[in-house]
Amino acid sequence: MAEKNTDGSDNGCQPTLDNEVEWQAIVHRSFEPEEDVDIVMEIVEAVAAAEGVETTSLGTSLFSVVNITAIRAVFFDQTVLGQQRYCTGQIHFQYRGFRVTISGDGLVTVAEPVCRDRPR
Repeated sequence: MAEKNTDGSDNGCQPTLDNEVEWQAIVHRSFEPEEDVDIVMEIVEAVAAAEGVETTSLGTSLFSVVNITAIRAVFFDQTVLGQQRYCTGQIHFQYRGFRVTISGDGLVTVAEPVCRDRPR
């Protein structure tokens, strides 16, 4: 993993667009989409594991980078004719220098950028 500043930002390998960098998955966490899941804790625990720190030391609020309410609405709060409907698909966002992917099938993946020497 690239070296991090104390605020969680990256020291030199901070992509601005997903198509500018290759991502390598380093943490996978499974959850049961049919159960009452706390998606915030799933994401925070996965990112903390990627950084090798406690969840309380992350500092940067997850709510400042992604709309958790929208994620819940898309993946977990769908009902059709009174039946719970679970979405398939993925949502990607960057948090603390990582790319976090949430899948409707019950997987949170944290990936780090693979830094290559860039031509000068």
